Amino acid sequence: MLRKLMKYDLKYYRKIMLPLWAVLIIYGIVHGINTVFNYETFYDHIPIKAQAIVVVTGIYFIFCVNIILVIQRFWKSMYGKESYLTHTLPVTVRKLILSKVFSAIIISFTTVFIFFAENNILVYIQSIVYHGEASLQGIPIRHFQDFTKPKVALTILYMIVYGIIWTMHLIYQAYTAICIGQMRSKNRFATTIIVGAFLFLAGYEMQEILLRHNRYYSWFYLPCLIAFLVEIVLCHLVIEFILTRKLNIN
Repeated sequence: MLRKLMKYDLKYYRKIMLPLWAVLIIYGIVHGINTVFNYETFYDHIPIKAQAIVVVTGIYFIFCVNIILVIQRFWKSMYGKESYLTHTLPVTVRKLILSKVFSAIIISFTTVFIFFAENNILVYIQSIVYHGEASLQGIPIRHFQDFTKPKVALTILYMIVYGIIWTMHLIYQAYTAICIGQMRSKNRFATTIIVGAFLFLAGYEMQEILLRHNRYYSWFYLPCLIAFLVEIVLCHLVIEFILTRKLNIN
């Protein structure tokens, strides 16, 4: 049943996200080819600042669409018109939550992964073209074969795991804010925004405090990962309690 619920949610997400992912990939391919072969395109005639604005705006737009879809899907299925059907399904609240979280992680992490993988590939290509040296968390990457080294492979694996946990903790923050906001009879949207902002800022401040004790100031700091896991567990318990004991879909 969990797989069926996830499949239904993923079908909803992919209709919108697939074209946006295609845009990210096509941009990376075109930019990579242009870097290697030094082709001149219409894009090169645009001022550097304008290029940066276009790229950053486009990337943020895709991320924002991703976030809005994840939040909207949870709200519609748990508190919107679909909620009357959702809460009558022969499945536990825990599985309902996990299905929303897992499907949201797949979509969100795919967006983040495409961007960072593409960005790192471009950095690597540029370093080769310009006879420089790329690095991965301080590990020098001089040749393509370096990616097969155990230390590099383990670093990439850790970064992927860290990215999944980081994405999950943001999703749980959003879902927790929605559930707490829906408990009120009035000003639900405002309460959701306030709680969401509080959770995000509190989590960010916690991360900053932990990073101050990190000699290399790396975002992939292990104590941060542990803190994210603790936050995920606490948020899950809060969501499960509200959906089980304090559900308000009127």
